[in-house]
Amino acid sequence: MKEFNRLIVAMSTAMFLVCSLMIVTGPERLPDIENGVRLAVIGDFGKAGIPVIQVAKMVRSWNPEAVVTVGDNSYPSGSYRDLFFGIYPYYSWAIRSEKLVTTLGNHDWGYPWDEGWDSDEIPLLKALPYLPGNGRYYSVLFGDNLVEAFIIDTDPREPDGIEEDSTQGQWLKNGLSHSTATYQLIFMHVPPYSSCLFGDNSSVSWPFQEWGAEAVFAGHCHNYERVMKDGFPYFVNGLGGHPGLTEFEEITDGSTVRYVDNFGAQLIEATQEKMTISFITIDGDTIDYYEIYSK
Repeated sequence: MKEFNRLIVAMSTAMFLVCSLMIVTGPERLPDIENGVRLAVIGDFGKAGIPVIQVAKMVRSWNPEAVVTVGDNSYPSGSYRDLFFGIYPYYSWAIRSEKLVTTLGNHDWGYPWDEGWDSDEIPLLKALPYLPGNGRYYSVLFGDNLVEAFIIDTDPREPDGIEEDSTQGQWLKNGLSHSTATYQLIFMHVPPYSSCLFGDNSSVSWPFQEWGAEAVFAGHCHNYERVMKDGFPYFVNGLGGHPGLTEFEEITDGSTVRYVDNFGAQLIEATQEKMTISFITIDGDTIDYYEIYSK
């Protein structure tokens, strides 16, 4: 048994080193945007394997100011062991520079345990002490006040609630009303609208547009979708590397783009004039492109 344990440790170490080398030796990086900011968005990625390596290499080549996640950062239960295998080999470069900005998913809360982690003992938040506020929901400014990202927690175990009139909901409403950034973006895990098996979720369908946001980004479904509601975009981005892809089922109203054939990430590029949002696969194909002009 001792020999077996040593073998497991050796194999794990070798995998860590190989993954790190593959990411470090990725493609040439994009130059900085003049008077702008570049962000990457990844979702449902925290599981060791070739897809997450490929997504991480692509994302690092974009030279983003931050990598914003939409949850499920480590599978299956968000433990410290899961973090070691699901995040560190691929995104340690972003963690070291405090560029990994995370949203909590159900797996980060301890799924499939019914009780999960206590809100002040979630391993992901312990591992990323630089996250603002309580780490579960907070806001971050990017690009000299160009973009303000509002991270919210959609898990039912959130002690400050997930309804519109909850403590968390009113925090978001107040934050959006006082934001002076050019663009306000919402990042969450469970999508308000989707065509995957989970469908729409009224609990987290807050009046984001009315409150002043420009777009909502979510994950949970392991596919990509853009849903338009009254001219307002809701993105589902769950192709960050988990191999269990989610097929589309009942198509929700407003579904404009649907994709599930390959892994990828979203690239956000913002200037004072406009923001572009693209979903790009690991093969370099642009599946979706969306523009938002400043107010």
